Amino acid sequence: MVTNKKTLEPFSSDDLRLLSIIAAQSGQFIRNSQLQEETLQKKRMEQALAMAREMQISLLPKKVPETKSLEIFSYFNSADEVGGDYYDYFVLGEERIGMVLADVSGHGPSAALVMTMVKGILHSITKKFESANQVLSEMNSILSGIIPVDMFVTMMFLVFDLKKKVLRYSSAGHNPLLYYDTSSRSCQMVALRAPALALSKLSQYQEKEIPLKDGDLFLIYTDGVTEAFNLQMEMFEEARLVQAVGEVAVRQAENVIDHVKIKLQEFTGKAPQSDDVAMIAIKVVSS
Repeated sequence: MVTNKKTLEPFSSDDLRLLSIIAAQSGQFIRNSQLQEETLQKKRMEQALAMAREMQISLLPKKVPETKSLEIFSYFNSADEVGGDYYDYFVLGEERIGMVLADVSGHGPSAALVMTMVKGILHSITKKFESANQVLSEMNSILSGIIPVDMFVTMMFLVFDLKKKVLRYSSAGHNPLLYYDTSSRSCQMVALRAPALALSKLSQYQEKEIPLKDGDLFLIYTDGVTEAFNLQMEMFEEARLVQAVGEVAVRQAENVIDHVKIKLQEFTGKAPQSDDVAMIAIKVVSS
């Protein structure tokens, strides 16, 4: 702050002009410093998100289990921000194949970190339990003690018993299973309600059983599909997903995923993607 001159004389017009120039230059210097710091912070954030995206994608399976009884096709598309979508496959022996689709709440590196833990835990416990609901119960018990209290994980775990021709699955707060029954040629959502993982150690999970027939189709997905918005802020919702799958359910699993992707893009148009999108289509075929 400038108070007076050393000579105690009043400031002249030249003095004031000089002070104005100094103040303007100082202000510009301070602003430039602020802009540089903001740029550095933005760059650090972009680098962190890029690393988290790479981590997220690297943890997804590179190939599907080898089986002549199922066609399996998956799709994953990350949003601009990193989320916590995760899917995986498990060969459980005796013609049993496990599949999981999970969604960690929130976005960013923290969600990606929790997803990493989820994958590690699943790979260490899945072969220890016979049923899908036992896997979810154990996951809930473990996650309840290690992830932040404001986070949770929705998950669906499926076990295809190809020898007994039956699907057994359990859900923890996840989106309903989409099931195309080839006998009735009907496409429907099959809900199995239970709390998400890590909300309470006391949560309990049930298992549902569906007989497998050649031609049956199952689709599991994250809420990035049904909660996708268009420019009018309308959601894609379950009804449009059921209709899209029903239109091509008799075709191969890959065709089903491709058709849903097309319908989703037609609906959202130029609206930005707000969440990760993950899907797995499973078609029962003659072995």
